[in-house]
Amino acid sequence: MRSTSRNSAPRAAIILAGGEGLRLRSVTRFITGQDDVPKQFCPMMDGVTWLENTRNRVTRLIPIERSFIVVKRSHRRFYQPLFAGPRRSQIIEQPCDRGTAAAILSGIRRARRLGPDATVAIFPSDHYVSDDARFMQHVERALDAVDSHPALVVLLGIKPDKAETSYGWIEPASSVSAWIPKLFRVKRFWEKPRWELARTLLAGGCLWNSAVIAGRVSMLEATIAEHAPELFGCFEEGLGRAMPVGEEQAFEAVYANLEPVGFSEQVLSKAPSNLAVQVVDDVQWSDLGEPGRLIDTLRTSKCRPAWLEDFARGYHKSVDRQVEA
Repeated sequence: MRSTSRNSAPRAAIILAGGEGLRLRSVTRFITGQDDVPKQFCPMMDGVTWLENTRNRVTRLIPIERSFIVVKRSHRRFYQPLFAGPRRSQIIEQPCDRGTAAAILSGIRRARRLGPDATVAIFPSDHYVSDDARFMQHVERALDAVDSHPALVVLLGIKPDKAETSYGWIEPASSVSAWIPKLFRVKRFWEKPRWELARTLLAGGCLWNSAVIAGRVSMLEATIAEHAPELFGCFEEGLGRAMPVGEEQAFEAVYANLEPVGFSEQVLSKAPSNLAVQVVDDVQWSDLGEPGRLIDTLRTSKCRPAWLEDFARGYHKSVDRQVEA
């Protein structure tokens, strides 16, 4: 499986790896003995980090030379040892965290060099999927849908198996096309609903938001420009469309003036008219955002890491003590 578009539009990947992973700090501390290792850089899978897992998954579809990894400068000591292979131009180092919209726009600007009609798939760096090949087939279908409908931005929506209150949800609407199965317009988003609402969303056929997104570079830029104009304006004014001479210094100036903007919460949620969701109903998925969820997920995985049960025993004892208190 390789990225070959029917319309010959080049395809690229953006991997977002700038988060702190604070909710899993107890796990990363148990594995590494360090207090400040973000989960995407922690070798949880018997020596392999989640970022490496994600990068390996993405290369099933998109060549490694067209995968751009967005990181944060304060994490340099964690990511540099992992990236002997990629060219320097594939690593996009943010001076600081200004939200997912800025991180995505940074990656889109790099992918823009492939051409305005380039399509990109955007991936969080620290999620679990049970079957890499099958999951990337869904990503390929989403990219194909973008080629057929260039005005669409397509999200991957996971068919849920429970009323999860820690995830974002997507409410699908009508089918985009009779010729494209399991692709629906987006009616609205629900961010981390209360349990009663989550039960209603589950019963109503809503989907978990995987935060995996496919779209044309030009369409993603236009969506950000419309719904986060101050953010987009700072990038255009500070970086323009020039080649990356002095880009690091320009990034410093741009990020110094940015307010944090969440891509799902403050951009996509305002743009349902050009959004679609591709249903993923044959792959187990988790964002691994909490220790309990990580334990439950990895216990069902094909490659259960050696540290898991020792950590689980200590974690459950700690939870029991908190309940008793």
